[in-house]
Amino acid sequence: MSFDRTSRVWRRSTGVTCFAVAALLGACRDEAPVVPLTRSGAATSAPPTLAPTAPATNPGKPADLTAPTAGATLLAPGIQWRKEQAGTSAVRPEAGDTVSLHRIVWDADGAVLLSTWAAGAPAKVPFLSLPVSERAALVDMAPAERAVLWVAAGVDEGTAEPTTHLVELLDVAPGKRMPRLEGVSATPPAGARRLGTGLTCVDVRVGTGRRQPRADSRVRTEVDCFTPDGRFHDGASRGNGPSEGALGGHSPATRRVFGSMTAGQILRCWTEPGLDPGLGRAAAGPLICDYTLHGVDDAR
Repeated sequence: MSFDRTSRVWRRSTGVTCFAVAALLGACRDEAPVVPLTRSGAATSAPPTLAPTAPATNPGKPADLTAPTAGATLLAPGIQWRKEQAGTSAVRPEAGDTVSLHRIVWDADGAVLLSTWAAGAPAKVPFLSLPVSERAALVDMAPAERAVLWVAAGVDEGTAEPTTHLVELLDVAPGKRMPRLEGVSATPPAGARRLGTGLTCVDVRVGTGRRQPRADSRVRTEVDCFTPDGRFHDGASRGNGPSEGALGGHSPATRRVFGSMTAGQILRCWTEPGLDPGLGRAAAGPLICDYTLHGVDDAR
């Protein structure tokens, strides 16, 4: 009996040991790879490797980068341009619109100062946020048109060196319609008075105030400037409305204009290129600006 019990125990122990060894060996074998199947049951090939997207590249520089050699015309003082690609639409952007465009700017040495092509996407910006040179070109461009601009130093705000621009207009989203000057001569009429260098003015509305403001007077003013053909250029009608502050904080030309007025008066002035008419920068070309003096703090 004792032998039988011992042999049964031994057989039971041996069975456990064989099971453990078999499990261990099974764990050591490499598992077969999972084969991906299609709906038909056939094995698929490995997923394709996607080629990396080519990086965005800039268009080539114009051969006449530093100065136009042929086909260019004078767009405005300090700005020459040449259309490289014509469109067929009658749409033209105006102040108040939002435009989608590609643009690249080179310095005189051919270095890229900015590029939407390199960024990989066009810019979508308010028309009035563009540089003076590009606004001057875009008002005569339709979607799908492309133009090269040669811009003299100082024409665009903050640009103290000549630059060359390539601009391609893609789309125009209409916005707030800005005022226009209708039936106004591009030159001052007979009888206009000269207020100083670069300013010749006529009354549009007579003021009702009692006195002209002093340098330390607080004034509420508005300036709207137009190109000689009557298109809105810049000013309070961007949406900010009239501004308020000390007269002495205005540019010299603007101080001269408002200092000659009384509350309620509107003066229309023809300005010469290079003058800051009250927009915070010198204008590249002549403008017609309406100056409104809404109010004067007469406290003494």
